[in-house]
Amino acid sequence: MDGAMGACAPNMRAIGGISHGDVRACGPIVDLRCPAEAVRRAVAALRFGPDPSFEFPADCEDVLAELVRRVADAALAADMADIAHAYAARTGAARQKLRFARIVGPGCKFFHVDMVELRAITTYAGEGTEYVEASDVDRAALGSGDNRRIVPDPTKVKRLPLYAVGYFRGEADLAHAGTGHVHRSPPASPHAPRLLFVVDRALDADG
Repeated sequence: MDGAMGACAPNMRAIGGISHGDVRACGPIVDLRCPAEAVRRAVAALRFGPDPSFEFPADCEDVLAELVRRVADAALAADMADIAHAYAARTGAARQKLRFARIVGPGCKFFHVDMVELRAITTYAGEGTEYVEASDVDRAALGSGDNRRIVPDPTKVKRLPLYAVGYFRGEADLAHAGTGHVHRSPPASPHAPRLLFVVDRALDADG
């Protein structure tokens, strides 16, 4: 699809593929990426120093301009906009909430599901988000605060590759309740921070 408005049009095949059928027995859809060297340099510069975090809602056609205002590097802003437009193409979300965070602590250390319809997650630096497929999860243990109960076999834990986009189905779509993709944030520290970019459908409460 060409142009910002075209990027906002839903890809019905993609939406169906992540919401229905045998995907319920699987994990998130993962799109592998290899960003340009300019993006990698920008990420390296942001990993330490002033906190680069931001969060804001934007209309699909305004995403790039809003990112350029908040991200000093044009190549990185364009890369993030590509992810946001790919999310819009999968979901038809004309308005999105974008979040970029430097994580220096435990983050969401327990395996969980998100209360969203669909969330795109990209790790720009540090360890990638950990996840497990549905067949390897004890859903009755979700919320227990005990990862060994939630995932009895830790060898089943998978990790998003650096720069990849993971599309994680949440629990906000009541038509598919109980099928959200289980994941967690791996450990991080001030000496080994993570840079995380997240795209959600913007809600009325997000502005």
